[in-house]
Amino acid sequence: MNMDLLHPVSGVFWSEDNGYFELPIMKNGKYITATVLKDAGIPFMTTFGHVVVSEKKKSPHLKSV
Repeated sequence: MNMDLLHPVSGVFWSEDNGYFELPIMKNGKYITATVLKDAGIPFMTTFGHVVVSEKKKSPHLKSV
């Protein structure tokens, strides 16, 4: 897993000019992962989407104009 930083204005990733940095380690010796960030309520972006599959029909939220 690689962690990267995204500049909020230019949209440039840190790694584009500097390479990836080493994963931070918590006091218990474990790496900080996406799960740790999620559990802590810290916003982050990942390349893996979140999908929920359901058989319930959902009403469309888009309308034709």
